[in-house]
This record gives sequence, structure tokens and C-alpha cells, in this order.
Amino acid sequence: MKLKKLAALGAAFIMLFETVPAGAAYYAQRELGTIPESELVYEEFSPERLNDAVMRVESLLDSSGNGMEISAAADICLDEYLRALEEYRLASLQSDINYSEENVQTVSDAYAASLDAFELLSGMMARLSESAEYSYILSDMLGMGDTGEFISSIPPEEYYELSEREEELVADYAEAAGDSDACAKIFAELVDVRMQIARVFGYESYADYAHKELYGRDYSREQIETFSNAVAESFSGMFEDIFNATMIVRGGAEGMSEAETIERIGGVMGGINDELKSTFDYMVSNGLINASYSDAKNRVSGAYTVVLPRLKVPYMYINPARRYEDGPADAARNIIHEFGHFSSLLNDPALDTKSIELIGSFSMDTCEVHSQGLESLAESYYGRLFGSGASLERYMRLMKCVGAMLDGCMFNELQTRVYDEGITSVDEINAIMVELLKKYYDLEYTESAAQGLWTSMTHNFEAPMYYLSYAVSGEAALQLLIESETDMEGAVDKYMKISALGGYVPFREALSEAGFDDVFDARIVADTADGVREAYGLGRPDVESGSWYESYALYTSHIMDGSVDGGFAPGENITRSDFLELIARGYDYYTGIDDGSETGPGKSDGSGDRYISWALGEGISNGYAEGDFGGSDEITREQLVVMMYRLYEYENGEQQVEGEALGSFSDADDVSEWAVEAMEWAIDSEIINGRDGNMLEPQGTATRAEAAKIEACYIDLVY
Repeated sequence: MKLKKLAALGAAFIMLFETVPAGAAYYAQRELGTIPESELVYEEFSPERLNDAVMRVESLLDSSGNGMEISAAADICLDEYLRALEEYRLASLQSDINYSEENVQTVSDAYAASLDAFELLSGMMARLSESAEYSYILSDMLGMGDTGEFISSIPPEEYYELSEREEELVADYAEAAGDSDACAKIFAELVDVRMQIARVFGYESYADYAHKELYGRDYSREQIETFSNAVAESFSGMFEDIFNATMIVRGGAEGMSEAETIERIGGVMGGINDELKSTFDYMVSNGLINASYSDAKNRVSGAYTVVLPRLKVPYMYINPARRYEDGPADAARNIIHEFGHFSSLLNDPALDTKSIELIGSFSMDTCEVHSQGLESLAESYYGRLFGSGASLERYMRLMKCVGAMLDGCMFNELQTRVYDEGITSVDEINAIMVELLKKYYDLEYTESAAQGLWTSMTHNFEAPMYYLSYAVSGEAALQLLIESETDMEGAVDKYMKISALGGYVPFREALSEAGFDDVFDARIVADTADGVREAYGLGRPDVESGSWYESYALYTSHIMDGSVDGGFAPGENITRSDFLELIARGYDYYTGIDDGSETGPGKSDGSGDRYISWALGEGISNGYAEGDFGGSDEITREQLVVMMYRLYEYENGEQQVEGEALGSFSDADDVSEWAVEAMEWAIDSEIINGRDGNMLEPQGTATRAEAAKIEACYIDLVY
């Protein structure tokens, strides 16, 4: 980012680096040694060395033949500025990890010190650029030939006071969190301060300033409007369907320790890509993550990743909403999200130069594809991460992604209107918020309730115009998710390509180079929404709301394909091959099929044929006596139970079932001898229940709705 961007963002969310194995397919090799724990502790920045180096440069500028000495002193200036910036970021992390008034003051002092260092450095650079003999040194420092544009971007003196006031107001917001009226007053002053900052740099609106200078966006307001309207039209109604699904789908991730959660996530990364696993292991082994639950943490901060510019390493901070033992899902999703940031600059060529903190044009939008895209790919491994809670967690993650898209567009529109017109009236802001809630969520809010909503959204205060990044990147992430349903290898390839580009390639350019569709095409947005509905079984016209099978249809949507016309066909009888494929897919999703291939959930050859071949090979079904599988035959209830029982024994070893459950059914004698043990197990395990009239109907056929329920019950039992 340019010099002015760097100071404005301060501890800016998300930037990174890393180390990769030799022979990597996507990331170029970058060696990095162990990071000592002592390097990750805040130490107060002392400006004396920077002052001395600046004075040394200036004392030598008027004499000839001092190139080597000036160059050495200028390098010290840059290194000391990076030290000041790094100490500010470490102070911010320390404050979030152990929140106190003292640590908040330390952050404020560290920020002021980094601004002072920035002012000293930029002044020295400006004078260096004016030297006929030594201006080449500045070009060498920045790695660019023409430094004119860079020099013109150096902020004027009045910027620094405004920036410090902005930081103070953001800190005041953290203190006032939960007090809507107090937050609204702080926001009004922030609008005024930020409008002044925009005018310092020649912009009439802070919205334009932020889009261009802070976030490096390579698309127009017209494209934003087209995209936002398409999101409102295609996803608004879907959000209610997703929310309803979270209310009726059973489950939820069971508690596990922080260490086990991180270990499982490492396994997910290994399943997706070996290079991601290598990076994840490096992060954990070097202590570059703090994901512990603690009452001492800042109640406002959630999850972010920052780069430590001198060490050239990222640090991930996670503030779990609850203890891992009470449910690790939120923290796990945040770790996956932030790890997308952590790994994206693993081999970013831009980080080869120290001056990237000064001249890089960082794309927040590209960066958020790295995080949300990785979340999309990880969904294929949710079964192994969350067990029987995976189904609910899929919908929770989808609700978060679609909600972020709607919120990103909604709050961007709110902020744009506020900053375009310099609105500081709380009543006016509330009225706009009410209007936008209707547009994006079709919700009727009072102005008081709307105020409570927008004042609780931290991005409105900490990073205005940033939330749009979640929206446009969310569309790209959902494209990956849909592709991963049928071609996981292709989706991973696309993700790794955009991840390997790093965060300094403009958004649209990065998407194009990695092979994504244009997110600003309204038809693409509509197609993505349709694909999401199909993948999650949302809005199926033949699934009756409130029916006994509705929750089971949603619960199994990730492993049970819809009917030919895209519906669920609950009353249609299921075939032997379709049921065998269903339970094999379930086993693969929750445990993982080891068939000697390198395929995984949803990979390119994860077809029904693959699953059926595996199941037949492992004896889950032996077919008919004459050697025919009879895959197109409608399955009987006893055949279904036997297949399920054989899968259970495959997973848990041979069983000895001695029960009398069959005797309670009036048609128990109709159960074939070869199915008796399996039927006893299924009844005892509540895998299958009788029908009306206390009948098992073992020779009767099973519907798709019944198959979904039986598979859901099996998942609850085993995983």
C-alpha cells in the first residue's frame, strides 16, 4: 500500500507470508526459520536510532560522494520504521489478548509512535527524492524507477493529527460497545474526521478515498451497484430458508479441546492440499496463533490476522465466543477463515522487499477470497471435523457467508450514502438503515432497532467500506463451493492459484487469472444462488414445510442427491444402487474411504459408480444369490437394514446381537432369516421404526424420505 494507506490502516487486518516444502506445486519455495517466542512480545519502540539515522542522511545530502553511507543510513530508517509499525501491531495483539485500560493506552502510545516514525521516514524520503545525486537511493529502497507518484502520495502534515483522532475515536467505540446512543455519537464524529482525511488527499467523499486508496479496488461504483442489486434479488429470500434450516436440522458440533480442534483442522488442510498442511504445521509449531478462550480477551475483537513486517510472518488471533468444550464450531470456522489469510501470502513475491509496506497496493477483496474460499473447500471435510454435527454446521457456515454478502452490500450502501453526503445526523442514518433492511432482508425495523443494529457492526467504526470485500469475495467463494460438489480437484486448483497470487493482485485480475466467473455479472450471481439452493436442498417445492421428513431431507442434503427434476421426491421409492450410494457417501464424508485412490469428498471421480464399487468390494452388499446386484430394483426394508448393518460392522467390527425387539411387531415372521440379526440391531439402535398397525413390512419398499431418516439416524448413532 502507498505510504498514506499504510498510516491510515495502522494495524490493518490481514496480510501474511510463509514457508513451503520443496517441489511445491503452487507456492514457490521460501525458507523461513523458527520464530523465537521473544520476538512475538511487545517492546516499546525507541525513536533514537531512527532520529539519528534521519539526521545522518540529511547531514550527508549536501556533500558529494556519500552514496554508500546515505544508502546504509536510509536502510536503517526504513528498518526502524518497520520496527515501530511491528511494535504497534504487537501492542494491539497484546491488548486484545489481555484487555485492560493500561494495555489500551499502550496501543494508543504505540500508534502515535508509529505515526511519528512514519512522518520522520516520509520526510527523509521526500528530501532524498529532491537530490539530483542521491535520488536513485530512494528508487533502490522502493524497488521502482519513477518515484514521483509515491512522493506525491506522502500525506501532508495535517493528516497525522486527524489520524490520531480517528484512532482515539475507534478506541472510544470499543469502550462504549453495547451503548447504542454513545456509539452513534462517536460515529458522527468519525464521519466528520474521515471526511477531513479524504479531503486532505483530494477526495470529496471518504467512500471514494477508501475504495481507491485503502482497499485498492479495480471496479467501479456502477459495478458495485449492479452486484449489490443482484445479491439483494437472488439471496434475500434464501437467507430466511437457511435460517429456518438451522432451526430444524438436528445436531451441532460436540465439545472438544482446543488442541484437538486445531489437530483436526490440520487434518482438513492436509486433505485439501499438502502445501496448506505444511503451512498450517509451521504456524502451530512457531506459536503464530492465539485461539484460546479467555475471559481476559477484548470482548469486541473477534478474529483477524496481521503481518509482522520485520519478521515477515503473520500472526492469527481468534477470540472464541465460548469454551471449546461447550462447542468448538465457531472457533473452528474462524480458524479456517483466518488460515486462508495466513497461507495466501505464503510465497507472495511482493514480500521479498521490505518496502512492500510502503508501496504495495493491497487488495482486501482478493484477500477475502483466500479466507472464504478455504471455508468453502473445508465444508467437504466437515464430517471429519464436526462428526454428526456437520449437517447443522454446514447451514450455519452458509448462513454466515450469505449473511456477509447481504450485510456487505447493505452496509456498503449505508456507508456510501453517509460519506457521500457527510451525514452526521443519527436520525437520518437510522432512516437509511430501515430502508436498506427492507431491501436486503425484507425486514421491517423501527428506527430504534435499526440504530442498535448498525452501531453494533464494528466495521462501520473500525474499517468503513471494508465489508464490501466479504460480499464480492463471498460470491467467488460460493462458486468454489458449488464446483467442489462435483469436482473437488478443480475447485482446489482454482483456489490454490488465487492463493498463490497473494494479496497484491487486483481483485478482478486475480479472479480472471485463477479461472473464476465474473462476480459483477448479475446472471452469474443468480446462477450461483441457484447452485447453492440445489447443493443445500433449499426451497424444494416437494418438501412440505413442517412435514416429518423435512429435517431429514436437509440433514442429508450433502450426501443424498435430489431427484431428476431437482426436487427431493420424498414419496418415491429408492433403488438399491441409490441407497448403497447414499450410505457409502455418508461413510466417506464422515470417515473417509480408503480405496487406494487419491480421491476425497466430492472429488472429480467421486461418482456414484465409485461409491457403489467400493461398497460392493467391501461386502456392504453382496447382491442376489445369482450374482446380480440388481441396482435398479427398488430396495426392500429388510435389504436396506442389512446393508446398513454390514456397514456398521465394517466400521465397528463383528457384532453379536441378541434381542427380542422383533417380537413386538405383528409381522416379525415375515423377516427373512438372513435379515433377522440386522433387523434386531436396527430396531434396538432406533435406526428403523415400524409403520402403522405395528408393522415392520420387511418385504415392503422404502421411500427416499425413509432412506434419509434412516441415514440420519445412523449418522447420529455412529459419528
